[in-house]
Amino acid sequence: MRYYISTGLADTSSNRKLAELNASEIEKDILCERLDLTLEKYQPQYVLSTITPITPIKKPKPQLDQLWERYSQFKKPQVSLSTYAKDFAKHRNHIAKLPTRSLDEASAI
Repeated sequence: MRYYISTGLADTSSNRKLAELNASEIEKDILCERLDLTLEKYQPQYVLSTITPITPIKKPKPQLDQLWERYSQFKKPQVSLSTYAKDFAKHRNHIAKLPTRSLDEASAI
């Protein structure tokens, strides 16, 4: 009868030494006639620990008017001064008149 045990470890020289130690223990148990046929004794024992979950820091979402302002500043060097003054101000005024500027309440807009 043959049995196989996987260490679940990467194939490195130090992990091979661990596997050889495990194999030596199995051979010793066979010679002493105390082999654990369930193989549980020879399975790798991983140390499990519990950690306290960290509450993620919620970054506040920007408001629509803040996004428009950042976009306007980004586009300013790429458009003419008249376009920036007229069209961008028109959109800023429309955003200011909206019932909400929250992106979470987009359906209200």
